[in-house]
Amino acid sequence: MLIKDQDGNYIIKPRQPGYETVPLAGAVAWDLNADTNSVGFDAPAEFAAGGATITAAYAGVMRGLELIPLYRAGQISRQALVKECLSASWECTKSKAAYIIVAALIVSLLPGTGIIFAAASVVGMSVCSVRLVRAFIDALDDTQVSALRKAAAEAGVTIQGLPVDEAPAKPSAAGYSETDPLPSFG
Repeated sequence: MLIKDQDGNYIIKPRQPGYETVPLAGAVAWDLNADTNSVGFDAPAEFAAGGATITAAYAGVMRGLELIPLYRAGQISRQALVKECLSASWECTKSKAAYIIVAALIVSLLPGTGIIFAAASVVGMSVCSVRLVRAFIDALDDTQVSALRKAAAEAGVTIQGLPVDEAPAKPSAAGYSETDPLPSFG
């Protein structure tokens, strides 16, 4: 995202993952002790582990997609790319840990709220999907965008977010095109 700072300089503000993965702490539970259930004293840990894992993966993938153009241009090494992804995962998980733990405790103590967390998770994952697709499209280089545009045109599909090459309008003798007819005054 390009923003203007106080001095009038343009800077690139990185995309930051929001709280869209937090409801997954109440819907996804890793079975840590292999007892095939997510109730009891171990339930908060299982739900918190599930939410933290998904939050970390989302933050890492988003940061990686943001840095792919720099990697392609030779500005950063693969090792630096991986370090940045891991750092983004860790920072995002730390900043959202309290919310994840609270969600895990709520669904553990009140199992009926699982349906609410599942519905919120669907909305949250929809937001994640849209944000990751936008980051993916921004990470594509020009040849990949043109190949994607060509494949979409062959399939008869329009991909939102990709500019469509339009044919230039044919001007008429009066200087107006078919899409811009003569104005009517009556």
